[in-house]
Amino acid sequence: MVNPWDLLLAEEAGRAAARETGRTTPATPAPQPRVRPQTYIYDKTNVVPAAGWEILNVKGRSGHLKEAVFKCSSSNFSIYLHIDNTAEINRTWSDFASISDDVDNITAIHRNGEYVLSLSDYHFRDEIILRLSGKRLTFSRIYVKVTYG
Repeated sequence: MVNPWDLLLAEEAGRAAARETGRTTPATPAPQPRVRPQTYIYDKTNVVPAAGWEILNVKGRSGHLKEAVFKCSSSNFSIYLHIDNTAEINRTWSDFASISDDVDNITAIHRNGEYVLSLSDYHFRDEIILRLSGKRLTFSRIYVKVTYG
């Protein structure tokens, strides 16, 4: 149990210190400059990427991969997605198609002669790498939208 006299003495010592320094409230640290989030959008058509093409490489920042969409006339491509040294995905279009019905943020469909893969809603704290692999393929569209800051 706290002695009431000790509490009164501590309060009085605090008031005396405030009178000496001229402060009536505790000092607060200066606010840190806020880093404004940036949005990066890559939206290209008729892309012929090099093998192991790194579309996205963000390190030392947190953010959100809102969406990445790949459209190609062939299913012979794969995606490597690395997030915060914990999550790592390295799958082919067929692999994604096999789990597409069960996972909300992955859509892999074959529509009008094109293989479409959509990945969405991936958050990262410190790092994200997105790499596309496929030999001599033409992607009718690649769209990537990420916000980081």
